[in-house]
Amino acid sequence: MRTVKRISRPLNNGKWNQLVELARCYAAEKQVHLAHFSDAPFAASGAKKERARRDELVQASYRNGYGLQARQWKMAEKDAYETVDRQWAALAVEIRPWVMQHTSWSEAAHHYAFWLLKDARRLAELISGRAPVPTHFTVMPAEQKQVRNYLRRVIRRKRGEHPTAKTARSFALDANMYTVFEQAGSQFISVM
Repeated sequence: MRTVKRISRPLNNGKWNQLVELARCYAAEKQVHLAHFSDAPFAASGAKKERARRDELVQASYRNGYGLQARQWKMAEKDAYETVDRQWAALAVEIRPWVMQHTSWSEAAHHYAFWLLKDARRLAELISGRAPVPTHFTVMPAEQKQVRNYLRRVIRRKRGEHPTAKTARSFALDANMYTVFEQAGSQFISVM
């Protein structure tokens, strides 16, 4: 996503309050989806599930409790998924140096550990109890178990809290959710 920052003239109270309320509703909706996506089995199921979940909600005529339009709650749902996915990826980067310290492990065990850490979904799958097994290289079952047990312990220690939408000061928009226009020499933005 591309972020464009512009300095705005002071808004009147009505417009400012509408933006603040939109940010509050967006954060509340995002929190609903963060709770769902933070579940390790869901995170392990892959990116297609984010779109599938959205389609299930649409099929069930989902109405958010915060007054957001459909396009807005879908953006909050996508934002929540990407936040959880980034958390898993950051965790993998943090754990890599810990794996390097294991000089007693074989090359295959190190390869297996780094293979698990390379993909956030494999890592989430490992935590959810389904240990991924590589098909393009071999590693002994005892070594797999050793690596999996070690990674699970470290992940439990390092993962910390599930992500939350702590502050309601921003919201995401796609190109179809706003329009920019000029009037009397000034530029304006209209948000859906």
